[in-house]
Amino acid sequence: MTILLPEFDICQPDGTVLASPGSAEFLADFLPTGAIQDVFASLVAQPSELCIAGCVAKMVVTDGDNSITSARVKLTGIDVFGRAVQEEISTNAAGTNTYSGTVPFYTYTATVAQGVGFTATDRISLGLAPVLGLPMMISTAGNVLVARIDAAIESPPTIALVGTNGLATWTPSLAPNGARRFRAYGYTVAL
Repeated sequence: MTILLPEFDICQPDGTVLASPGSAEFLADFLPTGAIQDVFASLVAQPSELCIAGCVAKMVVTDGDNSITSARVKLTGIDVFGRAVQEEISTNAAGTNTYSGTVPFYTYTATVAQGVGFTATDRISLGLAPVLGLPMMISTAGNVLVARIDAAIESPPTIALVGTNGLATWTPSLAPNGARRFRAYGYTVAL
């Protein structure tokens, strides 16, 4: 069954526009010990507090002395449709860098981090990537008919399917900045 959906605002739960990805961190400046550590209690926000359609996470590794041999964050949670999702964001490279995930989470239910080779100046942070979850289930990127930033239509929008369960993301050409409005509409399908 295919249903044409109305236009959805992709915004914060109170209807305000999305903040800049750089200004929204879930976990700030965590120093791993080498062991797998439960960092769920250290999260300062849930993705649902930042975006009604869910957020894609990014792991920021700060390697002050090029000593890191590996870093990873494993996220477990719920998507915007109430289904269980999980993702691991990892690297085995030394140096300061940002690594984006692909799964839009609505809520985290468990979060663990591990880092090997971290010294006093090294950190892991978990923040918001400039990738938006879509509030509709789709079977192909073509199901999204229109994606708009303010009044401008993106043609074509950069849509990615996440797995095979209809979950999808949109990477807009302009990142959220606390002023832009993001909207999408299209066909949803029963999967």
